[in-house]
Amino acid sequence: MDAISTYKFSYAWFYFFIRVLFLLCYEYFFRGVILFTLLNVFDPLMAIGISTTAYLIIHLFDTRKEIIGTIPFGIILCVLAYLTQSVWYPFLLHLALSAVYEISIFYQLTIKTSKS
Repeated sequence: MDAISTYKFSYAWFYFFIRVLFLLCYEYFFRGVILFTLLNVFDPLMAIGISTTAYLIIHLFDTRKEIIGTIPFGIILCVLAYLTQSVWYPFLLHLALSAVYEISIFYQLTIKTSKS
């Protein structure tokens, strides 16, 4: 229990709060600003393609697996934003995916480590 007792969970709450805020801004920029601006100029297919490409470029420093995953996930998020005319649904979907990943890492680095 040393790792848990010395780890300040308030830092974790702060980190998760910042992460949620980051993803909201992220979706607002990629789907709200880029996608919806492109939809004023291009047809939906082209706008989604360009927006997904921009999303892919941002992820070029991630692992190969994550880079490949950004293509279908970026398309899904763009289509969802286009169909709902909102960034809230893509944000919630992105938040759900990120939460699974972030919580599993948090668990591995804190709770599971302390049980070993």
